[in-house]
Amino acid sequence: MKIKLSDKKTVILVIAFAIFIVVVLESVILINTAKIIKLAETEDSISVLSYEKPMISGTALYRLLECGGKIGIYDAKSSILIDTIDVFVASLPSADRKALKNGLDVFSFSELSEIINDFTS
Repeated sequence: MKIKLSDKKTVILVIAFAIFIVVVLESVILINTAKIIKLAETEDSISVLSYEKPMISGTALYRLLECGGKIGIYDAKSSILIDTIDVFVASLPSADRKALKNGLDVFSFSELSEIINDFTS
């Protein structure tokens, strides 16, 4: 099948327009991410990690750490990654980022569930 010159121009224009749209959308995403990070850094609210942890047992079951920019849930004993929470650490307040950098011990499944709920809501 042969494409006429006018058809080639149309195809090129459509491709150029699609590339333009992708660039604009990625720019909007980057700008919004920067706004979220700035808001998180300047936020004066109480950190979700600042509450007292209920001590169900003396030994941590889980440890939360940053994993690839997100929150990783690790087995506290073996340090094996169990799962990740689909929340970007960079979007969290600085106290939360620091706690995740140092490791946050979790002593029960219900506590883990509450923390996940706090991070994702």
